[in-house]
Amino acid sequence: MICLGINLCIGLYLTVYLQLIKGINIEWATYCPRMIPAATFSGVVCAICLVSSLWPVYGFFAPLILLVICFGSIFSMHFIPWPF
Repeated sequence: MICLGINLCIGLYLTVYLQLIKGINIEWATYCPRMIPAATFSGVVCAICLVSSLWPVYGFFAPLILLVICFGSIFSMHFIPWPF
């Protein structure tokens, strides 16, 4: 949950705070270059912890189930009607 919270905070910082509140339109890699590697590391640790926590319940199907849920959540963004 902590790694997921860290990823959520980094994502909100990069998308909402920097672009909408501060009005900075520079690329993330040049303005704050350490955010993307930190989010990647936190995401990998979160995925490993999630698989290891679900392993006793689902066994070998745990990574497959999480992969299907991940793809489903990514592809579900196509069905959200954005106003712009």
